[in-house]
Amino acid sequence: MALNDLMSNGVKTKKIHIDDIRLNKLNNYPLSEIEELEKSILEYGQLENGIAYEEDCGDNKKYTLLSGHRRCTAIKHLYDKGLHDGMVDVRLEQKPSTIYEEKKKINHANLQRKLKPEEIQEIRKSAIDLALQEFERRKGTDEEIKFNSDCKNLSEWVGKEVGISGRQVRTYLKQMKEENNTNNKDNENNKNEQEKPQYTRTQVIKELLSIARKIDKLNDKITTNELEIIFEGNGKKCSVSTLLNKESERFNFFASYIENNRKGE
Repeated sequence: MALNDLMSNGVKTKKIHIDDIRLNKLNNYPLSEIEELEKSILEYGQLENGIAYEEDCGDNKKYTLLSGHRRCTAIKHLYDKGLHDGMVDVRLEQKPSTIYEEKKKINHANLQRKLKPEEIQEIRKSAIDLALQEFERRKGTDEEIKFNSDCKNLSEWVGKEVGISGRQVRTYLKQMKEENNTNNKDNENNKNEQEKPQYTRTQVIKELLSIARKIDKLNDKITTNELEIIFEGNGKKCSVSTLLNKESERFNFFASYIENNRKGE
């Protein structure tokens, strides 16, 4: 066996050149604090193995990462600067049988990093969402999930897939639902704001003058007790007092509109 190939508990560990390793496209998590990791590798070396599987994608690289994206990115930077020989300690595994299993491994690997609480929460939410999608995908197939005494409900199944309790899953699902409701409300508010009619200052002044003349005429009718039923522009019957209230509301709207736009200038 070559010196750069080792076997540990049936798992093959190998030194692989960084140019033979591709980052996994399924890993959507940010590669943060790379400069700090570069300094650590220069001082202490690579402390943990990467994890990869062999795969030919026609790009002149031989292996796809499952874990170690930050380490490999840091080593690539150092190698390109002539500060590292480019050799990476990698544990080789079989390629996951499904994209779901591959994403699960990537999520698990990311949770091993030193993360802030909010980063852990985001990764777990992503893992829960992934498990729920897989549960739906299996419905009506030979792989459909069947609950039993060991796994009584969906929350427990998702928890086992993600590595947390069913109770934690339910807490996360509640948080995700609340966030979705908030986002939907914000989107609806933004949509309403965008759909509001926009007027120029000249248009607003013309509307105010026109409404003021209508209000004067309606007040004259009330003063002379001409309270007969009249027709609005849309052909609907309306009393003088009702129409006066409507025109007064329109006047207040346009007056507020011009005032609010003045504040924003």
